[in-house]
Amino acid sequence: MAAIGKIRKHSVLLLVIIGVALLAFILGDFVKRNPSGRQQLASIDGEVVQFPRYEEKVEDLMNRYKAQMDGENLSSDEQFQVRLMAWNQLKQEVVMNNEYEKVGIAVSGEELNELVRGSNPHEYIKSVFRGQDGQFDPQLVENFIQNLDQQAAEQQEAYAKIEQQIKEERAARKYNALIANSYYLPKALSKQVMAQSETTADVRLVYVGLDNIDEKEVTVGDAELKKWYDAHLYYFKQDEESRNMDYVVFDAAPSKEDRENIAEEVAENYKEFVASDDPESYVQGMEDVMGESGAYYAKGMLPVRIETALFDAEKGALVEPYEEGNAWYFAKLLDAENRPDSIKASHILISFEGARGAQVARSHDAAKAMADSIAELVKGNDAKFDEMVATVSENPTAKQDKGDFGWMEDGNRNFSLIYDSCYTMPVGGIRVLESMAGYLIVKVTEKTAPVRKVKVAMGKKVIGPSERTIQDVYYKASQFASSVNTASNFAEVAKKQGLNLRNSGYVNNVAPGINGVPASREVIRWAFNEKTKKNDVSQIFSLEDGMYLVAALTGVREKGTLPFEDIKTEITPQVKNELMIEKLNEKVAATLAKNKNLETLAATYKSKIDTVENLNYSSNTLSSYGYEPIVVANIFAAKKGEVRAFAGKNACYIVAVDEVINAASDEDKEVGQYVAMQQKGVFNQKVNRTLYGAIEKTHKIKDNWALFY
Repeated sequence: MAAIGKIRKHSVLLLVIIGVALLAFILGDFVKRNPSGRQQLASIDGEVVQFPRYEEKVEDLMNRYKAQMDGENLSSDEQFQVRLMAWNQLKQEVVMNNEYEKVGIAVSGEELNELVRGSNPHEYIKSVFRGQDGQFDPQLVENFIQNLDQQAAEQQEAYAKIEQQIKEERAARKYNALIANSYYLPKALSKQVMAQSETTADVRLVYVGLDNIDEKEVTVGDAELKKWYDAHLYYFKQDEESRNMDYVVFDAAPSKEDRENIAEEVAENYKEFVASDDPESYVQGMEDVMGESGAYYAKGMLPVRIETALFDAEKGALVEPYEEGNAWYFAKLLDAENRPDSIKASHILISFEGARGAQVARSHDAAKAMADSIAELVKGNDAKFDEMVATVSENPTAKQDKGDFGWMEDGNRNFSLIYDSCYTMPVGGIRVLESMAGYLIVKVTEKTAPVRKVKVAMGKKVIGPSERTIQDVYYKASQFASSVNTASNFAEVAKKQGLNLRNSGYVNNVAPGINGVPASREVIRWAFNEKTKKNDVSQIFSLEDGMYLVAALTGVREKGTLPFEDIKTEITPQVKNELMIEKLNEKVAATLAKNKNLETLAATYKSKIDTVENLNYSSNTLSSYGYEPIVVANIFAAKKGEVRAFAGKNACYIVAVDEVINAASDEDKEVGQYVAMQQKGVFNQKVNRTLYGAIEKTHKIKDNWALFY
């Protein structure tokens, strides 16, 4: 889902989500779980990170993401991503707090107060305390803080969290500024950078591709590979361990018999549906529920086939069962109305004893009588209504929000009582409603133009495998698993049984699973289990929807430099390519020693002469030929009038240097200052992007997270 894409965004986005979530100051209780037998999640610089602290952060993030997705449950893969994000946040929090303590960075009470109540408060405060016009209202901040001890416990907890987020963000900003301000570029280097950026060359060149050399002229053996490996050890340093697996997936797709049985079942469902006195309840009782009970749908909200048949039909019209995608559908039109998409309303709350949050001794009947009396008093009198909101309403937030519910959408369950009771009322209309919090005197203040909407009962039956089909697939997986004992015959047996052998590539221990295989995190955990050895074959993993998987561990890479034997096959194409270019360049140089005429050379290598003007010294690319930093550097090292051959990344180039234009000398101090500021800006961006990763490596971290999740 797209939500996964949201989940992987930067931590700044998470802080904004916190602000948005706190806007209404409604946060659920945080469930704090302490996994039995798990006492140590990790240790950082000797400090033990316990599970309750981590699980609290997980629950917090889970609640926030569910809120962002309108309460929709997260998939197993999405839950894993949230857990990983919570762990990375907690780890960074502990590491950076240690760093702040070392250098004496803190956020004082006075500073925090200024960030909350000062003339220029923090952005998180501005995003939460907004008035009816959507703009930041400092008076709301003041009122809330002055009455903080009287607020509900969840509101106090939510506010404490946002204060903590402000302190963490401000401490991080101070630390980053401390590092960024350590940058210094001397004037001489500033001038050099400026000169390089303004130095250009005009050249003509002939491209000589690898098709001009026979592969047989180059030999790539262990000696050549080892020489290249030794010269490029930095390529092969791993900061984390990884594993490689071959695997086979057994997918229980519905059989022909399954499809026929489901079609018969749907036909029977449809007969019962048509005969039912309550078709909406009937489809809500089906295993695969489609649509919300009681919902009205505007044009464009229904499946195309159902909308086309029913949107302008008479009440009672039917859509017979039809198959689309992996499911069967049928429907019936129950009602049609002209309804606004949204209404806006304000209210006055009169509580009674026993109502939610009530702190009055007023009886139920007395509250009803009082509400009816107020409703009569404020009818047609907006000023009186506003006065009663401020002086009589028993909603704790009435003074801040002036009783405004805001816009309530059709179908939003949180406001269904108010919307369903008031959507037919005119703007300015008054109505008394009973709610769990007490009696509400509701006034409609705005509403969108009514549009035609339909209420439809929609039946759905997913076409899935039967239990027998799933059992047959599991039996097939069992037969395969019992036929292999090591990775050495895994591929052979898979081929004999006509199975599709796949490879995971090297994955780390926090991978959510094998790419393209849903709910496969357990396979990763198996591969990294200390009892699992190279060439071991797994048990049968049960995934989702009748899918099974068997894997063989074919590769193990520990932290540190990868051994030559493990990667020599991987580096062979690269080494061969470089040796061929080297050989080609020798041949081109030999030809060039005899003839420097570009026209002749272009004809010899079946190429053409290209002209490149204003090639910049600071550039890494060579016109349309792409990334060729070494060739560009060699061009500027050559003299005007020279014709030379240069080896590039994927070809050779014969280059005639026609002109080199050096930057004019400039003693202006402002030029040097401008370059220094520009370079410092680049450094600052790098600090913000890479600082934490560099700092984490300096701390002693024993991370057991991946063993548990």
